Amino acid sequence: MLSVRQLTASDIPFGMELKTEAGWNQLASDWERAWALDPNGCFVGLCDGTPAATLTTCMFGRTAWIAMVLTRSTFRGRGLATALLKHSIAYLHERGVESIRLDATALGRPVYEKLGFQVDSEITRFYGRPTLAPSPDDAELRLVPLAASHLAACAELDAVATGNDRTSLLQRLHQDWPTAGIAALRGGELRGFCLARRGSRAAQIGPCIVAAPHDGAAVLAAGMQRLGEGPLYLDVPHCNPAGRRFAVEVGLAAERDFFRMTLGRPVAEQSERIWANYGPEKG
Repeated sequence: MLSVRQLTASDIPFGMELKTEAGWNQLASDWERAWALDPNGCFVGLCDGTPAATLTTCMFGRTAWIAMVLTRSTFRGRGLATALLKHSIAYLHERGVESIRLDATALGRPVYEKLGFQVDSEITRFYGRPTLAPSPDDAELRLVPLAASHLAACAELDAVATGNDRTSLLQRLHQDWPTAGIAALRGGELRGFCLARRGSRAAQIGPCIVAAPHDGAAVLAAGMQRLGEGPLYLDVPHCNPAGRRFAVEVGLAAERDFFRMTLGRPVAEQSERIWANYGPEKG
């Protein structure tokens, strides 16, 4: 018998077991962030009372994201993921969400299409240790450590690019790794930013958002330099060819593609301003 209950903080070790089995990059802090952003919207799927699967949701106004859809290998093929998806969709619709989004793998895409999700765009994940050349001189663009005082302006810029108010997400990202962020200022005005989060295999850089696309390479390079010499993941929209070229130029290799899918009202993104996504969990 399949059933669904709310995921609690005490379920995070179980979530980590599933992500480890799947080979994903998340840490416990990623689960904690997902749960804190919407404690009522995170779920565990049970098979005959045994926890066997997870799913998280997060609402940014009238737009929501579904993520962390994981099933223990010994319970796959029993409909747990579909049951969790239907439960979460009903939960989000009850709260007035107009757009439900997710980033799917090629394997997961048919499951979501059966529930009415449609592909909006594609994203390439790059991986490696970047080799960065000195940035071209731009005396007007100041690249400085991102401070809490920058976050309101970051959220405004992010909302223009992504079509969502992700203030709560940006605040938590900065709290979790305050030394990783970069702010780009021109004439005292914020013109771009880059954040990052730690991972079990590599840091995930992003989101990286700019007001003017020609500043993207400089801001993203500064964010990479901030992280040091370790390996990193970078998720770049296909609709930003300049960002994809930059990833290749600094020595990152394309690892896999994701399909950005939406159920409900389309969300207008300005991909030329998005040089790195947060990741598959929240756009």
